[in-house]
Amino acid sequence: MPASPPRLRPTHLITRSSANAQIHGTAHRVTDLDERGRLLALLVQRYSFLAKPKDAPAKMASAFDSAAVYRLEPARVVLIDNSLGFGHKDTLALSD
Repeated sequence: MPASPPRLRPTHLITRSSANAQIHGTAHRVTDLDERGRLLALLVQRYSFLAKPKDAPAKMASAFDSAAVYRLEPARVVLIDNSLGFGHKDTLALSD
C-alpha cells in the first residue's frame, strides 16, 4: 500500500480555489500482462502525449514501458473545498 494517499486534482477543479480529493484505500500491483496493457491503453487515451512514445524523450518512453501499474481499491474519498470554508471536507465511505 502506498505510504500516502493519492491526491487528485481533476481538470475541472484546477481553478483559483483550493479544492482537491484524497482517496484512501488499498493499492494492488497489476501483474496480468493483458490487464496491464489495457490499463496503460487507458492512460494513453487520457494523456495523448503518451500515444507516440517514439516522439517522447527516450527516458520518458523507457519509463512508460517499464512502469508498474497499480489498481486502487478506494475505501474512503475525502473532498476538500476551501471555497466552502477553510478545511471544509465531505467524506464518502465506500467500505466498512
